[in-house]
Amino acid sequence: MAVNSTSSSTSSAQIDVAAVVTQLMSVENKPLEAITKKIETQKLVISDLGTIKSKFSAFSDALTAFENPDSYNATSASSSDSSVVQATSSNGAQVGNYSITISTLAAGSQYASSTATAITSPSQAIALDPDGFKISLKSEENVITFDDLVAGETIKLGGLTFKATTAVSAANVALAFYGASSGSGRSDGDVVTTSETVTGGTISGTLSGWDISNYDAIDGSVVFTSSSTGDVDNLENGGTGSLSQVTSFNAIKTYSTADTDTAIGSDPTVSDLADWINSLGVNVSASLVANDTTGSSWTLMIQSTDTGIANAISSISGGGDISFTSKKAAADAAFSINNLSFTRSSNTVSDIVEGVTFDLFETTDAATVRVKNSTTDSSSIIQSIVTTYNDLMETYKAMTANSSSKTPGNFADRPTTLSFINDIKTKFARGAHYGTDYGSNFSLSWLGVDMQLDGTLKFDEANYTAAVNDGLQNILAKGVTVGYSTSETRKSTVSFSELDAGETFVFAGLTFVAGSSGASAANVASAFADGTTGRSDGDYIGSVGSPETVTNGTIYGTLTDWDIGSYSAALGTALFTSVRDTDPLKNDGSGSASIATKANSLVSYLDGYAGINGYIEDLINNEATIAYSLADRQDQLQTRLDSIQQNLINQYSALNALLFQLSSTSTSLASVLDSLNSNNN
Repeated sequence: MAVNSTSSSTSSAQIDVAAVVTQLMSVENKPLEAITKKIETQKLVISDLGTIKSKFSAFSDALTAFENPDSYNATSASSSDSSVVQATSSNGAQVGNYSITISTLAAGSQYASSTATAITSPSQAIALDPDGFKISLKSEENVITFDDLVAGETIKLGGLTFKATTAVSAANVALAFYGASSGSGRSDGDVVTTSETVTGGTISGTLSGWDISNYDAIDGSVVFTSSSTGDVDNLENGGTGSLSQVTSFNAIKTYSTADTDTAIGSDPTVSDLADWINSLGVNVSASLVANDTTGSSWTLMIQSTDTGIANAISSISGGGDISFTSKKAAADAAFSINNLSFTRSSNTVSDIVEGVTFDLFETTDAATVRVKNSTTDSSSIIQSIVTTYNDLMETYKAMTANSSSKTPGNFADRPTTLSFINDIKTKFARGAHYGTDYGSNFSLSWLGVDMQLDGTLKFDEANYTAAVNDGLQNILAKGVTVGYSTSETRKSTVSFSELDAGETFVFAGLTFVAGSSGASAANVASAFADGTTGRSDGDYIGSVGSPETVTNGTIYGTLTDWDIGSYSAALGTALFTSVRDTDPLKNDGSGSASIATKANSLVSYLDGYAGINGYIEDLINNEATIAYSLADRQDQLQTRLDSIQQNLINQYSALNALLFQLSSTSTSLASVLDSLNSNNN
């Protein structure tokens, strides 16, 4: 029987692997698409929080400028005769008229080589005296007379610290600074590396910038002489003990070319001498001046670089064949302001009238300087509040718009996240407080800021003008606080100083006592804040007889009315937050600390949310953490989907190969059958 191969032929079929895998993966990709959408939403939320933070900051900046007295305390100064005196004034300067009469202008010393001695060239050799060329300059001298000290009191002068361990006489304090074993006093740079035991106490430190001499047991005094020339920074006692001080410029410091540390070298020229003087690094300079255009005659000029008797050149000698003549004596400025007499070493005077600098020019008839308040327009500052407030509120409204809105906000389903913004309206409605203990206040509508029905602000020019006429400018110039409340917590940042052994800090019921080696500001701040742990109102930390031991000291007591949060080792600060209405934070210990307290105001509220480590920053960090977690899940899922896709491609590609093989087998079988049929025929 003949077999027809066409009756069992198999058509060649191929699978579109790419299309099949794409369809299958569209289902598998659904979870990935959902995560990707969540990540994009997180990005928008984080961006919106960043926008809100910037709006907060802008509003806070506008309020801060409004509250700052310096925004309105600008002054201007004018002179009736600018050839006699000129003046400048800063914010908050004391306004008034100042009649100024100048008797003498401040001047520096000036010396010149004598015309009897010819200098024909800067390179001309000079024969100095055998003991060298000498120049003597004035130096500051302080006679320090100590008082008796009681145990625990300190004297801090010139880098040295004396600590009384028992009652000690002024004579023994003076001897400690002089150096009981030195016999000649202490010198600049002397180091007391460990506490040196002296009668009645200890002394330690490094003497810096001063020499100590002239110990007087009867008066209990020593003399501090500056190791530099001229008028230097005042010698001030940073300790708790008392003393008296008399400053003069009777000391003389002499520099010589024969000194080993300042030697000029052999065969010097006139130019070498000028260079040597300029290299001393003190308040004196030298220059060569050509007397004619041919350069055949020169004068060596030596002068003080600063004016005043304190900076005078006392004498010049040893020039050998070159002698010097005084051309101008140093002098202090002598003048009167409103019939009060003054002397100063400079013709620029800034320490008599607060905020005013006088520049003296001529000793002629009296001139009058007038300092007056500038006419600062506060309306622009107030309108900045209106603008930034409205900008913040409009942004908030857009971000929390619900799903029925034309453009729903990213916080439509989570409006409580930004609900704290509503508190701004409440605090803003409190108006502005000012004066002693914030005892006076005014509403913001009084100065021209009106709240509209839609929650925005509007500037009212008429109300503003009326407020200006009622003295608004004077009130603002003294400082105001918006949103003040006595019923809320206050935050006080305490900046500690380092303590000597036995010194104390006492804050809010806690007492810190420095150990035998003293304590750094960071040690103290960490003790009060319990490191990074913090302390809470009511925490009991031992008693005076059984205190808690901390680094370089002990602390004891019960924390009352305050919590203690973050501290900074670098700044030596700790943050105290009141938990109820209480008295301002104060230190009852012997150590020195500064306390910066933020009023319970709208600005402090805004800073608490938008500032460093504030609430909004925490929100951003939390949302970022969620985004990072989603991104990790996205990566993991993508890896899994890539594997699934590759498996599908492999499976369907193998199926295609099998189909091709079957098709080939079918074709071969058909050929055999056709061949058999042909043979049979």
